[in-house]
Amino acid sequence: MNPELWAQFDAGHALEALCGQGKFFFPHHTYRTWHDDSFVLSQLCDWAADRGKVREASDAFMAALREHLVAERVDWVFSLVWAFMVSSVYQEMPFALDIPEIKELLDEAESMPGAAEGLVRFEESRAKVAKVRELLAKSDGLHFDVPRWKPPRPGS
Repeated sequence: MNPELWAQFDAGHALEALCGQGKFFFPHHTYRTWHDDSFVLSQLCDWAADRGKVREASDAFMAALREHLVAERVDWVFSLVWAFMVSSVYQEMPFALDIPEIKELLDEAESMPGAAEGLVRFEESRAKVAKVRELLAKSDGLHFDVPRWKPPRPGS
């Protein structure tokens, strides 16, 4: 539990926390200089389950996708969907994705002028976009066939 994030959620700032704008920016735990939407999302899901605020979390997630789209942060749209998929492997998600609505948002993101350039930040951009689409096609919106990360064996 991250008390700072949970306090933001309790104060009604889940959307802002997911988008990472201004004082709601939560730095990525690596050398990267972008917002750690994966960590914020996992905390939001824990908070929602604990506080019985599943609808609020789901609404904030979808609003964050739309906010990124309006701001033409195409890579952030895919990044947040990917974060949901990966998080679903490691924790029980309190809400499912509306697959048709997500696909529609992704289509809109990819059709924006400059979308290809905007996807540069999204790790191995085109391959990851294809993976997101592939996993969505085979999902019920709650479970995704994302392989678990396994640390390398010593000496390998």
